[in-house]
Amino acid sequence: MQNHSLKAALQNACRSIEDNISLMQQRLAEVKEKIVEGCKNVLADFKERGTVALNGIARFLHLRPALEAVRQSAEYNQKENSQSMAKIDAFVSEYHETGKHLKNMRLALMGKEPVQEARSAGRIAACVKAPYRASRACMGAMEKGALKAMDALDRLEKAAERRPSVLKAMKEQAPKAEPAKERQTPSQDKGSR
Repeated sequence: MQNHSLKAALQNACRSIEDNISLMQQRLAEVKEKIVEGCKNVLADFKERGTVALNGIARFLHLRPALEAVRQSAEYNQKENSQSMAKIDAFVSEYHETGKHLKNMRLALMGKEPVQEARSAGRIAACVKAPYRASRACMGAMEKGALKAMDALDRLEKAAERRPSVLKAMKEQAPKAEPAKERQTPSQDKGSR
């Protein structure tokens, strides 16, 4: 019976992790589609307007909302995995306390000293927690990657805001520019100078 319940718990844990992975794959596919579509729009706009079109590239690509969704989902999954591991620890603790009490009842019937400490979590508990620990680590890496990408977007936007558009400056200066005055060429005669 214990093997059956352990197997069911591991299967449920694996299904849960597979669901989380498939959800993250869908979100990453959405981000990829938005990036491809946004790149096409940016390229067409760049051909039309020049470097001015690159200002505000994150809005064209809709990257910030997508990265924020990935970050939030990863954070939520990390919390969910931590809660599941805490439940496993609580179950293991109660299981070993019950085992201690049963053993003490047997020892009392035999007239021996009772056991004071319960066993600690063993290999089975570690095996049950392993998928949650791995998933939590992956989600942590995804969250860090999303935060890093959002910081890079912030730096890119700030750099784009600071740089004045060369094309815009050239267009503004074109009407102001006066035609160059023609210089008189010196004559070849020394006497006519």
